[in-house]
Amino acid sequence: EACNILPAGQWPCGGAEPLCDCSGDHGTSTTTTTMTPTTIAITTTTTTSTTTSTTETTSATMAATTKTTPATTTSISLTTTVSTGSHCSGEPCSDSTLCRSEWGFCGSSGDHCNDKSTWKAAGCSGAPTPVPTPSPVPMPTPVPVPSPKPKPTPVPAGSGIGAWFTQADFNAFFPNINNAACSGANFFTHAALVEATSAFPDFANSGDVAQDKLELAAFLGQTSHETTGGWTTAPGGPQAWGYCFKEEVGCGTGTCTQYCAGGNPCAGQGINCACASGQTYQGRGPMQLSWNYNYGPFSQFIYNDAAELINDPGRVASDPVLAYQAALWFWMTPQSPKPSCHEVMAGNWQPSAADTAAGRMPGFGMTTNIINGGLECNMPTNAKVTDRVEFYKRYAGILNVALDTASLYCDQMQSYR
Repeated sequence: EACNILPAGQWPCGGAEPLCDCSGDHGTSTTTTTMTPTTIAITTTTTTSTTTSTTETTSATMAATTKTTPATTTSISLTTTVSTGSHCSGEPCSDSTLCRSEWGFCGSSGDHCNDKSTWKAAGCSGAPTPVPTPSPVPMPTPVPVPSPKPKPTPVPAGSGIGAWFTQADFNAFFPNINNAACSGANFFTHAALVEATSAFPDFANSGDVAQDKLELAAFLGQTSHETTGGWTTAPGGPQAWGYCFKEEVGCGTGTCTQYCAGGNPCAGQGINCACASGQTYQGRGPMQLSWNYNYGPFSQFIYNDAAELINDPGRVASDPVLAYQAALWFWMTPQSPKPSCHEVMAGNWQPSAADTAAGRMPGFGMTTNIINGGLECNMPTNAKVTDRVEFYKRYAGILNVALDTASLYCDQMQSYR
């Protein structure tokens, strides 16, 4: 019979029954089968024709004799794509007891259920394995990255110590500054200090607040030693009595005439700082500015006229802003071959080979060497040096900044004398 040319597993009806009726001779039908290496397309047409035909396909030759079915036209097209693999690749049959043959049709015969089946309820062994459709890969949930902790905003250069050195800090530094026993009572003030620094915009004003605090602590530590009213058993300790005296003790009556260098010691600077008649140049202000060769250059800096303070040096002890400015001028001004105290504490000075050989190194001890190294350095540490260091340590502690303990002293440093 013509219907038996295709094995049962190749029937395109989706079941075990053949496409055509093989029970009798009803005429002739024409069957066309087209195959490609990956696709099988079967088209069947039944007409009232009584002809018999044989069709040759592109993949194989198949002779098909069909019989006529009167007044009936049927057309079926099926495409099956074959893939490679070793597990079930076909669609399950609607009846789970059936197998899908390698040609894509369901049934229960040996042509359907064999090692080439593309789907069996019990699983496939040698049939092609479907290429799975990749499941969408979910986008990973973003893990929040903590924002970097912002660095403290530096105080812009030019803001000055008034941006962070408060009246409360000043009071903590100098708890006895207005004691009635002190000549500096109600003279040295926080406001006067802040105002004085405006004439020296680089002072403690790099923008690195920690470093600027260390410079202020060093400046106030050194000047507190110069103006101290403390003693060993003083209330609050010796370092609670800084800025007690505004003028060298015992010189207020004009008897200290020893601070006058003869002639004009400032001639090399192009100014005249020869001592004026009747004037004395003892220590005044926070740094205890002394000698005519210091009063003249400071006056030139502040007033653009050396004669102003040469003729009236006592002004440094009567104007609190000027008093602070005199101390700041000494702190900021290098005196060759010495660097300035500011350069040392701001980290701008690096010792030369000669300095290194002489034991000079950056740090608080170097500022002591600049101020009074001839009497206090390159020798066993004396009480004066210790007092300076203790003031500095106390103030750095109040400002909550760490200091370098290895560079506090100058006993191993040669002075510049």
